[in-house]
Amino acid sequence: MKYAAEKAVIVVSFLTGLAVLSVSIISLYNDFSTGKGFEYLMTDVVFFSFGTFLTGGALRVYKKLNTLSIVADELFEELVFTRLKPVLEEVAYSTVELSEVKAELDRLAKKVDSIKTTATPVGDVSFYMRVIVVSFVYVCSYLLMLNYFTSYTPYLFVVLYLIWWVFITREFNLFSKFEAWLVMGIPVLIVPAMSIVIQSLIGIPALMGIVFSTSLLYAYAYYLYAKELSRESEGDSGEIFVSKKKSGNFFVKKASSLISDIIKWLKS
Repeated sequence: MKYAAEKAVIVVSFLTGLAVLSVSIISLYNDFSTGKGFEYLMTDVVFFSFGTFLTGGALRVYKKLNTLSIVADELFEELVFTRLKPVLEEVAYSTVELSEVKAELDRLAKKVDSIKTTATPVGDVSFYMRVIVVSFVYVCSYLLMLNYFTSYTPYLFVVLYLIWWVFITREFNLFSKFEAWLVMGIPVLIVPAMSIVIQSLIGIPALMGIVFSTSLLYAYAYYLYAKELSRESEGDSGEIFVSKKKSGNFFVKKASSLISDIIKWLKS
């Protein structure tokens, strides 16, 4: 069965998204009917949005996987079977020389390799699969901290940020980059102290909502920064090489771009 592992991950992600959606809807109804505070309702809305994202993402990846399977079959039939069959027939009847056969096979191999690396979204599908698995681990960790909140939970919030940091750093092969370790130090130094302060000021429900939103924002910002720090190039061994281009002003450029977009939106 083609892509059995990937399809299993999609099914698990889809069911997890449905479970999060169901729980968030029930919780939203209970909190609204009992007249609980705004922070409880916002937490339910955040979980509802995440469940929608997880379910929709699983369906989207499944669609891309089916497209990939169809494209791979068509490429095999068109480039391998159709092109190789005449060559083999000519070899069988000894109508071509050995050098011509070798040249045809070399051209065919180069074209297949080129299509494999540029035309098919294999890398994208694999990345989506890993994102879904990491999202599942992240949500489980968050729910565990939400249901079993203790005095030392603010220190464990760092784990939510580090889950994304380890995943993104591994994807872009940035463990040897000083900038990546500097980004890791931001939540380690800030999150525990700020969590204790926020808990004492506005309570645990609001704190959990802030941690959830800021950890996802941290993951997205670090993903953009990691793309800026590195570039993927296919070498002879298929490894990912880190770009030597400096990106020290990355956050300045992104902040300036965001402010410019906000100003344009206000003027429109």
